[in-house]
Amino acid sequence: MRALAGGRIATGACLLGAAVVLGVALAAPGALAAAHLRSAGKPNPVADPAHNATPSSAFWSACYGMGTSVAANRACDKPALVDFDKVRKSEGLGKLTLPGDFNELSVRAQLLAITDIERVDRHRRPVLGLSKPLDTLARQGAKADRDPYFPSHGFSSGGSNWAGAGNSALLDDFFWMYDDGPNSGNEDCQHKGDPGCWGHRHNIINAYSPRLVMGAAVAYKTGTGTSMTEEFLGGDTAHKVNVKPTWATIAATFPLAVTVSSSSSSVAAGKAVTITGRVTHKVARIGAGHQRVALERRIGAGSWSTMVKASTGRHGVVHLALHPAKTAAYRVVALGAHGHHLATSAPVTVTVSG
Repeated sequence: MRALAGGRIATGACLLGAAVVLGVALAAPGALAAAHLRSAGKPNPVADPAHNATPSSAFWSACYGMGTSVAANRACDKPALVDFDKVRKSEGLGKLTLPGDFNELSVRAQLLAITDIERVDRHRRPVLGLSKPLDTLARQGAKADRDPYFPSHGFSSGGSNWAGAGNSALLDDFFWMYDDGPNSGNEDCQHKGDPGCWGHRHNIINAYSPRLVMGAAVAYKTGTGTSMTEEFLGGDTAHKVNVKPTWATIAATFPLAVTVSSSSSSVAAGKAVTITGRVTHKVARIGAGHQRVALERRIGAGSWSTMVKASTGRHGVVHLALHPAKTAAYRVVALGAHGHHLATSAPVTVTVSG
């Protein structure tokens, strides 16, 4: 893999009768921190996979030539998630959860979303969002069927990917992340141990320095059919995140999760205890600020009674004071617009003595 800003590795392979072409470039590789070796023992999701994973025929058929409609995106999602979940399980990760509005997002925003899902699921800091100047560089690369060039200054490290692999951001990400080793379409990885092996994957999940900003683009009717590019800049001091949606906006559309704890597991009758609930957006692990919640007490088998309603603070946390008279189990519920339960915590029991 060439370590030059603007350097290009173009690769080609034939899959199900259609050409898949990938390109990758790195800048300042010494500043990047990727896990290049397989770990012993349980799977390490930031390490290079032991084997390539090829998209299934169902994934390919639904996504390669898909249209841009919401319906086409939904038809692609189902087989794509089957393939993602299988390979993620082999890496010790849970099932892939897409943001609630993924199918309504532009291709650029979908590339941002799936990139950050890959990153936060591996405990890497997320890309903050897209920047117009970087999108311009990405678009120039996509139209020319090559990796986008890097800006001349304003960042400490970076990487860029290009693919001529159909119309789906999910399909391109799958190639970059899971089908990039020896015997894949990556021509710079002819043999195990070649420096270009898993280069696209490294670019996506490297431990870049903050601020981490991205550019992305798609171009149609190019020499490879449809061309997609993405560019990552770590330690970026020059480029504003000024394209909507940002990662924070996307993250807010993930399903909610609720956890609960108590300041004490045992109190004297009538003494104060604090129940703390935390509401987060799944995957993104970002607190759901100003979320309506209810504190409920168990009153029988499968029956709960609402004690109080409140809202979380800006970071998704709510503290609720109680003076319990008897032992009981409590839970915190995130409430929807009409009071229905969006997510419910496991119960926590407070034992009352005296």
